[in-house]
Parts: sequence; C-alpha cells; structure tokens
Amino acid sequence: MIAPEVLEVLRQESAFITSPIHGAKHWQTVERNGHYLANFNGADKAVLSYFAYFHDCMRENEGRDKGHGPRGAVFAMKHRDIIDLNDVQFKQLTDACKGHTYGTRPACITINTCWDADRLDLGRVGIDPDASYLHNDEAKRIADECDFAKLINFTVKDKSKQGINKVVFDLDNTLICEKGERVRLGMFELLSSLKSNGIEMSIWTASTRARAESIIDKLGLNEYFIDVVYRDDYDPDATWGKSLPKDIRYSNGDMLVDDSKKNIEFVESIGLKGFHITPYISYVNPEPDLDELEQIHVMILPEVAFKIKRESHLLKRIKRLFAKNKPVPKWIEC
Repeated sequence: MIAPEVLEVLRQESAFITSPIHGAKHWQTVERNGHYLANFNGADKAVLSYFAYFHDCMRENEGRDKGHGPRGAVFAMKHRDIIDLNDVQFKQLTDACKGHTYGTRPACITINTCWDADRLDLGRVGIDPDASYLHNDEAKRIADECDFAKLINFTVKDKSKQGINKVVFDLDNTLICEKGERVRLGMFELLSSLKSNGIEMSIWTASTRARAESIIDKLGLNEYFIDVVYRDDYDPDATWGKSLPKDIRYSNGDMLVDDSKKNIEFVESIGLKGFHITPYISYVNPEPDLDELEQIHVMILPEVAFKIKRESHLLKRIKRLFAKNKPVPKWIEC
C-alpha cells in the first residue's frame, strides 16, 4: 500500500500507468506477489509496495528499455518528500529499481524479493518464470510447480487495519464432529458474528476434497468461507495422524483455530496466532464448551460484544430424549 498522494503523482506523470503490459495492473500484481513472498522471508512490505509502483513507471517503450529502472529510481528521488520510507528503506527502493532488469543479485532479502515478485509476473507476456532466475525458496517452488493459483488467490492487506483480518478454521473435530454429521454447538453464532464484522475466513482440512466438499455444503458452511484448502492441495501423501503442518501463510491467514496442538504450535512459531480448541468428538463431548468460542471471538474482535445463548438444563435433557428418534418440537425450544 502506497501513500495516496504518491499514487496521484503517478497518475499525473507516468505515461505508462495505463499500459496493459507494464502499467498499473502489472504494478498491483508485483505488489501482491511481493507481499505473499514476504510472509515467508520477512522482506520489507513497505519497500515492496513502492518498488511495485516505481520500477516501471518511467518506461519509454514496451520493449528493451534499458534505462527504465534507473529512471524510476530518479523519479522516486524527485518525490522523496512524499514517500513514507526511512533512509535505509528508500535506498533499498532505489537500488531495487535501478537493478531489477540487469543488476547482480545483492544479499538484501528485500531487494531480492522485489525482483522475484516482478519476474513471477512474466506469464502476462507469455513467458514461464524460470526458478533458476529466482532467489526465494517459495518463489522457486511456485515456478517449479506452476502453482500460480497461490498468488492469484492472495490479496494485499491494508496496513491501516491492525489485528486479525483472516481466520483459518480446521474442519474435522473443530468446525464439525468426527463423523461429519454436525456443526459444533455455537459455531454458527461465532461464524455469523465474524462475517458480519468483516473478518475473512477459510477452511484448512486434512480431509480430501472428495470427502470434505459435500460435508461443507450439506452442513451449510459454504456461505461463511471465502476459500478451502484440502489435503489434495497441500499434502496429498498425508496419512492418519501424519501430515504437514498447516502453513496458513499460503491462504493469507492471521490466525488458526484447530484441535491439533502440533498445528497451533507451528503457526505460533512463525509469528501468527493460534487457538487450540478442545476436539469435538460426538461420543466424548456431545456438548462442547461454548466458553471457548467466546474466547476466540475476544481474540479476534476484542471490542465487539459477543455472548452465545445457553440452553437450560431442562431443554438439554429433552433434546437427549428426542435425539435418537426425531427433532425436538419447535414449541419446546420457544
């Protein structure tokens, strides 16, 4: 995200902002690619954003314009007073602009990430990015596996928004019971509140697409989640009790809610948030603790009041009587 006044200067002074190849659409894609890679290597996202908008802004043609990088750096220097970077960041920006086409790779991870973000968008001109010309491990993996969907599905977060913006939920034993028959008590209330307050949510499950897709649809969970990561997507060779940790950076997540302590420990080890929820196993705890869902809500939206309505002990007893035979009559719940 760059300062609005900088974007206005670019609109006024860059002849290439409307270019279909090297214009604003490309700049936005480079910013997105850079922010995605920065989740893995800690590159400076502010520098990445300014590089994305400055590196091609002073082009004079769509072909081999050898001087366009240095001209972009000079343009940045001309407008130094409105670029909200410190001196170290600003030098990284200008160095990245100067060398992004013909420069020798420096040790700076931020500059390397700038260049990888640019080269990962070569597909727009019909060129497949070559991993041998990329620096970062995740960039190389994307090129080798042609996994550009990870980039396409990623969005740059508004840096003015603090806190948790996207929550990733495990499916089995977290959202639903182990049989895939019921949604955890109180979960719909939690999901509804998060959605209505602008929180994005996704599901990350160790179940296969073939199993999970129909369950998610049947239980009415689709409307709450913007995407789903299935076992097929991240660990097709997983076996029961043994799978790769859920690296929620792939789905741009800020927080994971999971019944697996291993997965929670992993996301916390990479600087993200996690909530280890008690497994929802129907024959062990048919009525999961609602306090946990309220605690999750406080972690995500601390200033928004949220309380799940509890059922009376009498209603619970009646429901147990009806559970094996037929639904509880509506008049009893009123």
